Formats: sequence, structure tokens, C-alpha cells
Amino acid sequence: MNRINGLTEKDYYNYLLLLAIDASYNAGVEIMKVKNSTNIGTRLKENKTQVTDADINANNVIISALSVTNIPIISEESVIPDRFNNRKVWIVDPLDGTSEFVNGGDEFTVNIALVEDNKVVLGVVYVPVTKELYFANKYIGSYKYIGEDLLEYENIIDESKKLPYTNTEIYTIVASKNNLDKITKGFIEGISNGKDVKYNNRSSSLKFCVVAEGNADIYPRFARIAEWDTAAAHAIVKYAGKNVCDMNGNELRYNKVDLGNPYFICQ
Repeated sequence: MNRINGLTEKDYYNYLLLLAIDASYNAGVEIMKVKNSTNIGTRLKENKTQVTDADINANNVIISALSVTNIPIISEESVIPDRFNNRKVWIVDPLDGTSEFVNGGDEFTVNIALVEDNKVVLGVVYVPVTKELYFANKYIGSYKYIGEDLLEYENIIDESKKLPYTNTEIYTIVASKNNLDKITKGFIEGISNGKDVKYNNRSSSLKFCVVAEGNADIYPRFARIAEWDTAAAHAIVKYAGKNVCDMNGNELRYNKVDLGNPYFICQ
């Protein structure tokens, strides 16, 4: 097996995974500090989307933690240096679901992914309010852990549920709580026609995670969404034995010139 920095490739990816898990927890602490404050510092970015103090503080924590790897970092909230000069790149959304956060909801996440040769190989999705942690890499598969405290890596595996851990009894479609567009509605109506179908609304990357768990069968997306919105959760889905593919059946790719994703189906 190849060795990287003196470690086997498997051990190296497990080291990077634990680093990302630790960064996600610490980012979650910063997010909850802002959530529980009297002013979350909401303002508009140049692209007219919202950003808060929680987004920025979480981003600073994650960038600091991941910088020790010397792997370029693509983040929604910071500059992207030299991202085409390395086979590997981190892709980060420090607070996925900013609108949910601003509106006082709980379904927002911290997303950290590692991409190699344009494909996801590692992902962490952390839910600060509920303490749910989803994590995966190409060697160990996908897991879910719930707990206040970080454990040693081996203990996290032992205390976590391997994904998927259930199956739906009724075919279940999951889609965005806040952005259900006309095309998606039409797709859902087409699937639902003459069938017994259940519908599930979720926010942020949790839409992917319920598919990875086995609590939903499909998540269709027919609206603009960026790479940092999908990469981490894509890894959770992929290493749970499912995938995220464009309308031609090709797995989504990352660190593209255009950091937007095409329409896709997660199933």
C-alpha cells in the first residue's frame, strides 16, 4: 500500500478524517455561541446571499485546523488559493443552511469534504444543535455518531452506527424545506403518480444524510447549488453504498472551473 507522510494511505485518510471531525465540532461550538447571542450579525455578501458572524467564525476555525495539511481549501467564505495545483482539495461550507440559521431553525450543518482527482473521498457533516455527526471515507465506509464529546478515532467507530442502518417501508422522497422549485415539484408528482409515496422536507445537507441512513430513497435537485453545499454529504451517501449523479448518470465531480453543480439525483 502507498505511504503518505510516513503513514499507510488508509491511516493517512483516517488521520485527515479525524482532523475534519475535530474541526467540525469546534466550528459547531462557535456557531452555537452566535446562535445563543443577542445579535447574530446578519448581512449581505456581494452576491446578495446572507452571511452571519457564525459563518465567519466557523470558517476561521476550520481554515486554521485544515491548513496544517497543506492541502488547498475551497470554502464558501474565504479566498481559494492554488486550487488546481494539487490532486487533493478540501471543500468546506462552514455553515450550510444559513437561511435556516437566521430564521431560528435547527437544521443547519458544518460540511467538510476531501476531494481527490475531482471525486469525493472523505466527508464530515455535523449538526451543532442535535450533536449528530456523519462521517465517511473511502476505506471505512459511512457512519453516524451522536455525542457531546469527541472520542478517540477507534472509539468513534465502535460507538457509531454503520450506514445505511434502516430501509423505508414506503418510497420516500426528500427535498428542500425552503426551496422547492417547479421542476422538482413536477418530478415528485411524476414519481408519485399512482404510487404510495411519502414526502420529507429537510434543510441543508441533511437531505443527503437521510438517504444515506436509509430513511429516504431519493433526493432530486433541479436548482443551482454549489460544490460546498454537496461535497461532504455526497461522501456520506457514496460510502453508504449509494451515490449522487447528474442527469446522465455520471457521479458529480468537484474542483471544477465552475464551482456550481449540475442538476442531480441522490439515491
